[in-house]
Amino acid sequence: MSLPRNLDEFLQDFNDHKNPKLEDHPIARQFKDYLQKRDLTDEIFALRFLIYTQRFHHLNLKHNNNKGNKSENEMKEIFVQTGKMFLSKDNEDMLCLSDDKLYEDLIQAMEKVQTTNHLTEKDINLLKRARQDPHVRRLALDPVFMKFIKTQPTNTIACLLSIL
Repeated sequence: MSLPRNLDEFLQDFNDHKNPKLEDHPIARQFKDYLQKRDLTDEIFALRFLIYTQRFHHLNLKHNNNKGNKSENEMKEIFVQTGKMFLSKDNEDMLCLSDDKLYEDLIQAMEKVQTTNHLTEKDINLLKRARQDPHVRRLALDPVFMKFIKTQPTNTIACLLSIL
């Protein structure tokens, strides 16, 4: 496993993980530690959100290319669980989005999918928009991840990964 050049390349490592955890991935674990040392708790939560929803994003791309017709049920499950894990007012932490309307629409869509078991293109687009929200990406994780990557000596990471 080589050091990713950007956040998108890093997230691709989670395309096939059904229940991804930061602690199970060496670079994710290091990035989380980097964020913790800087007291960037919102960014850690946004990172968890992106990692958790990466499989949804990947399945949607496969589904759009007609390669993954069996992925719809898994997408529904991820969609509903995303609401419970990242948007529920019952949780101690909630995902911070720049657009309150998007947040409310996403909650409503997740409740609808949970009730009707029907995922629409509109629902999918809401989650796509949340993944690209400035408080998740452009103003939060993208620049911090690039700073993190610059602090990582490539030889050390390659050595650590070869040991694992």
